Amino acid sequence: MLGRALEILRRHGSRVVVGALACLVAPAVVTAVVAELFLGSDLRAAVAVPVGIVMTAVSAGGVVVFVGYLDLIVHTQRRGRDPESLGDVAPRLPIWRLLAANAVLFAVFGIGSALFIVPGLVALTWFSLVGSMIVTGGATSLWDGFARSRRVVRGHFWLVLFMVTLPLVLEHDIVLAVEHAIDERSDAAAIVTAVVIVLLVNISVALVEVVLAQDLRERSPGVAAKG
Repeated sequence: MLGRALEILRRHGSRVVVGALACLVAPAVVTAVVAELFLGSDLRAAVAVPVGIVMTAVSAGGVVVFVGYLDLIVHTQRRGRDPESLGDVAPRLPIWRLLAANAVLFAVFGIGSALFIVPGLVALTWFSLVGSMIVTGGATSLWDGFARSRRVVRGHFWLVLFMVTLPLVLEHDIVLAVEHAIDERSDAAAIVTAVVIVLLVNISVALVEVVLAQDLRERSPGVAAKG
């Protein structure tokens, strides 16, 4: 599985990196500019909530588009076809459904974690493949995506926990640590280093996630994939 992820990165590295820059770095720049313009002004108290919502939406939107794009790259690669560019793929991605799935997934994770850490990790593991089920897994609705993820993960819980869930949690912690480091030391070298770290972590986690999702889906005859 890791070998297949590396093979995809080797063969389509430029597409993956361009997609990551467009989906992850560009939204980060936008949110940084918005924060500088609004949250540092005299209107901070009045605009904090709406600006925070917009920033979160932009960031989450970039992540789900990137993962959806990777899912399509892996899907087409496995069928012997050349992947399309991000510009061609992005308009066809079910972005609103992916955003809704992302919001529901992390709400469930948050509620589960509040009831002690284990329920949150269990829920995140069961439903962590929902994005792949929506993009290429044949899901007909948001809730069907969650149901398919649960069905695919059944029997492979520990594999998904260690290959997807824990890296996702670690990824979040790394991103927060990098953001804190930038706040403490905002010179160009620190910012460039932070961007490289975030890109490497996001690309690695997302590639393993989509490769595993499609592997497990093929082992689950009741879960049909899109052609």
